[in-house]
Amino acid sequence: MVVDLESCEVVDMLKGLRGSQCAWMESTESDKVQCVYVVVYAARRGVVEVYAVGAERQLQASVSVGQGWTLVQGPTQPLGGSLVVETAGSERRATQPVPATCVLLGDNGRIARISA
Repeated sequence: MVVDLESCEVVDMLKGLRGSQCAWMESTESDKVQCVYVVVYAARRGVVEVYAVGAERQLQASVSVGQGWTLVQGPTQPLGGSLVVETAGSERRATQPVPATCVLLGDNGRIARISA
């Protein structure tokens, strides 16, 4: 299920992906988020699928990578809110936000980068 956290509504349902791993990815242009994607690794089938999230879910890519991978979400702030530090009455970001990214880690130590 894809849930809109602001409205607490289910906005999409991905069927046939029981036991899958998922992560978020963003594409940017001129420091503005252009598109948000949900990346799904269906371990039983050994397939990575990338869906654009929006008014209509659209499959952007489907790649067979084999079994034995783990999908890992990279550290980010745009999707998770800001980390703000207060000092002497002023607020500032502790770190600058970066677009959401994810990678696949193989059970043999290999790393596969997923990009928009």
